[in-house]
Amino acid sequence: MGLLMAGRPRFIPATPSGIQQMLLRTGNDPSGKHVVVCGRSNIVGKPIMNLLMQRRDGANATVTVCHTRTRDLAEMTRQADILIAAVGSPQMITADMVSEGVVVIDVGVNRRGYRLVGDVDFDAVSEKAAAITTRARRRGTHDHCNALAEHAQRRAPLDPPRTAMTPQTRSDALRTSDYDYELPEPLIAQTPIETARPFPPHVSVPRRRQHTTSPLLRLAGVLRPGDVMVFNDSRVMPARLRGNAQYRGGAIELLLLSRISPGVWRAIGRPDGFCARCRIRDYGQRRFDSGEVLEIEPEGERIIRLDGEERLHDVGEVPLPPYITETLADSERYQTVYAREEGSAAAPTAGLHFTDELLERVRAMGVQTIFVTLHVGWGTFRPVKTDDPTEHTMHSEYWELSSEAADAIRSAKADGRRVISVGTTAVRLLENAASLSADNLPQAGSGWADIFITPGYRFKVVDALITNFHLPRSTLLMLVSALADRGTIMRAYTEAVEQRYRFYSFGDAMFIH
Repeated sequence: MGLLMAGRPRFIPATPSGIQQMLLRTGNDPSGKHVVVCGRSNIVGKPIMNLLMQRRDGANATVTVCHTRTRDLAEMTRQADILIAAVGSPQMITADMVSEGVVVIDVGVNRRGYRLVGDVDFDAVSEKAAAITTRARRRGTHDHCNALAEHAQRRAPLDPPRTAMTPQTRSDALRTSDYDYELPEPLIAQTPIETARPFPPHVSVPRRRQHTTSPLLRLAGVLRPGDVMVFNDSRVMPARLRGNAQYRGGAIELLLLSRISPGVWRAIGRPDGFCARCRIRDYGQRRFDSGEVLEIEPEGERIIRLDGEERLHDVGEVPLPPYITETLADSERYQTVYAREEGSAAAPTAGLHFTDELLERVRAMGVQTIFVTLHVGWGTFRPVKTDDPTEHTMHSEYWELSSEAADAIRSAKADGRRVISVGTTAVRLLENAASLSADNLPQAGSGWADIFITPGYRFKVVDALITNFHLPRSTLLMLVSALADRGTIMRAYTEAVEQRYRFYSFGDAMFIH
């Protein structure tokens, strides 16, 4: 309980952990919502309160804890967006105690004669609730799974990341330094590739075999009829804002990372030390009304409020990666041709190689193209700073998978056809979604991907990958090393440097198959 209250959740009781997962997997993310917990036990009430108040994805709720002696209990429960009943009193929560559209989770298991009943009058409350858990029953698969997960957690190091590593002994575990390499600065591509090229030169890396480089290799030589290519259709926001701090003065720069609620954003800023409570004005050439820093989070990210959010497209700039120093004349060159869903702070750059013409040629070959959405966060550029990769805290990114896309992927896997991911962001989405399903195949839905794929991981969905060359000591370099193997990837990178390939966002591509 102490670790949970300190913001370092570790030994979480099975039921609170399951409640959080249930909310996320049913599309009822508690972030920004008012959660009312009826019950104050050390098993459910207090842990779920602390869990949903954490500064992390899947939490960030406003939580009110009530109990049987709370005055005006019905008035309190009617204010809930999400109501969690855990008081141990049969059918205590009645229809007049909830508002229309509430999400109700009934934890109670009580006896009434020979029947098991919950804390909620199910039949009456279900008429008003947008979602409600089923009637009470004894400990089931949900609790057993969470108990097993907690048992595994007891054997793990304190505060590990969510990692896809298989167990390794300390003696043979890879270090972050194993993913380092020297890159001459002139090889960092500063401008987009020529769109006239049918497909850029790239390295072909057969998985677990000797790699080959072929500047003449084209997609026609590696794709097969029946393949399914998965593209990330997220669009980069005009997320970079420039202005002045009103009270202290001086120029500032903000990079919007994600939208929390209308007018409220998570952001990072420069200079790092600009004050926690200040108003910000005069963005770009036009006035952007004002902004205010509401909170500074432990890792330096800021929660800010922006007035005039609807004018973001007029005053914001598309952010470029920190290693690109040249100004981009046309910001659309940092967007894929199929970008539709706005929300990324960085482009899914493997898709920059594809033109509308090339997509048509791919489809003409009998290859199916499908689109998924994962909003790329700025954390994609964050290097692994710990020497032991398992100690790295992985960033999370919001994703959505349509039923059409999920069905196409499941059909391909059932038929033995290849699923080819265009970019590592689509890999993270597909593998994260598969990890949430009992049959290890993605299902339609949405959520936050925080999977950390490293060597030893067994891919459930992705058979091949088109990707650019990645930064040293990065989580993305570890991901591609998991799909091939570290030795093969590092040899391919060495040869790419020798042959003067272009690296990073605007650079050349690698096909891992």
